[in-house]
Amino acid sequence: MFKKSICCLLFFLFFSPFPIFAEEDNKCKLPYKPNNIFTVIFNYSDGMTYISSAEEACSNIFAQELAKTFSESFWISEGCLEVTLQDIEKAKTARKDKLALNAINSPRSIVSN
Repeated sequence: MFKKSICCLLFFLFFSPFPIFAEEDNKCKLPYKPNNIFTVIFNYSDGMTYISSAEEACSNIFAQELAKTFSESFWISEGCLEVTLQDIEKAKTARKDKLALNAINSPRSIVSN
């Protein structure tokens, strides 16, 4: 009975037409899953680019996951964690600055005579 339950569970996890993270992935199009410190480190630049350019909700979700992965890793020193958190904040600020610049330069904001 136990083996049958395990097989059913494995079948559902691997062959389900509705992946567990489908909603988040389809909605946000994350560049990668920041669930592993080595994945995060090797894709650090892509992650910061995503945080600075994605929609705010998606950017914040990804930034939180990135920060969580760094803070929970025993491979990362306090200094490295601090720099990473600063980089995340800089990326968020860059996103806000881009949005503000786009709002200023949009055709709607230009007053015609």
